[in-house]
Amino acid sequence: MAIHDDFLQEHFVRLSETESFRPHSIDDMYHQHEASLAIGRDYENGLLYLKANSQIAVIPIVGPTDKYGGWYSMGYMGMSTMLSRAKQSEKYKAVLFYVDSPGGTVDGIRVISNDIMNVGMPTLAFIDGLGASGGIWQSLSADRVLANSQNDNIIGSIGVQTLHVDRSKVLKETVGDVTVLRARQSTLKNKVNSYEPLSAEGKKQIEDSLSESAAQFIAFVQSRRPGIKSNSDVLKGEIYSGAQALNEGLIDGLSTLDEAIAELEARIKTGKSTPKNQNSSNKPESNMKFKAALTSILAVLGFAKVTSEDEAPMVTEERLEQINAELAAKDKKVSEQDTEITQLKADLKTAKDSLATAESDRDKYKADADKFGKQAGASHANPKKEGAEGGNTEEDENSSAIAKLPHNAALDNNPMFN
Repeated sequence: MAIHDDFLQEHFVRLSETESFRPHSIDDMYHQHEASLAIGRDYENGLLYLKANSQIAVIPIVGPTDKYGGWYSMGYMGMSTMLSRAKQSEKYKAVLFYVDSPGGTVDGIRVISNDIMNVGMPTLAFIDGLGASGGIWQSLSADRVLANSQNDNIIGSIGVQTLHVDRSKVLKETVGDVTVLRARQSTLKNKVNSYEPLSAEGKKQIEDSLSESAAQFIAFVQSRRPGIKSNSDVLKGEIYSGAQALNEGLIDGLSTLDEAIAELEARIKTGKSTPKNQNSSNKPESNMKFKAALTSILAVLGFAKVTSEDEAPMVTEERLEQINAELAAKDKKVSEQDTEITQLKADLKTAKDSLATAESDRDKYKADADKFGKQAGASHANPKKEGAEGGNTEEDENSSAIAKLPHNAALDNNPMFN
């Protein structure tokens, strides 16, 4: 059998910094904060709501949180049920998460996080004191995260840890030797426990499990706050005040509760789930980077008149018209250059085609010349005379006699005279 609740709660639950557990439930939240938060109780749906605006449901993320909840913690499953009821009810148009939590267990945190992100209406997390570890995970699941400007806040602690207690020495001194006996087939069973010293193998098992959960936590934070660098202390477990958290880009702003409620009311009217500046950083460094980036862009485009870092963000209507006019002129010039390039490409193609034709004709004529130059020439033949011209037979007889002379016969056989 597996080791159950009490042991796991004491030894394997991912705990936050605080150890000051106190009871928190929907009833506790209502009775303790009814006046200060001006909240009402919706008994039909098991929800809290703002008396100033009954369209806004209030879901507390207060104290340590775990999957099921209990006397000392809020339960993820209970919060998911409240979210589901708010979503199904036609009464509610937005959800305010009142956060004062040091975090809690890993088990169940991703389920409630997904439920918050997919509730389908504007959401806002208002941190009033503690928004650490699992508390900030749940807060970042909302569209917006604001921290109470009138309170000292502890925000961050992004990471995972657990506790292991070695009771073997205490038990030996108070009870005697304690031996954990395992079946022969179960050598790996419960190798991490408080009755035996922690082995190297057991320590590695715990650290591997914690590292896997931490990687998921960090990946989630980066997906919600992409401006936070991967090597930032924010992702290593550091904690911050409200102002520091804002400077690090971990939250979206500082406000009073009334201001946070007013923002939610405005978003209900516009019907927008996420405001335009969601996940935007209010850090001075970011504004400086924006100025520098815009300045560089304008300079590259050739707008020398607006390349001052102080003037670049302050683009007036007149300056916009000037920029548009210059853009139109540059666009026309680019279009003309494109036309010229197209014509040059066509001319180049024609020239290449003509050259190819000339080279083809040249090769053909050369081949013909080589072919005919290798053939032998025809032999010369003297015409055969049938008789003397004019019918002079006597002249023919004389010519015949002369031709038969030995030296003339030799000449006839000489190719130089034929």
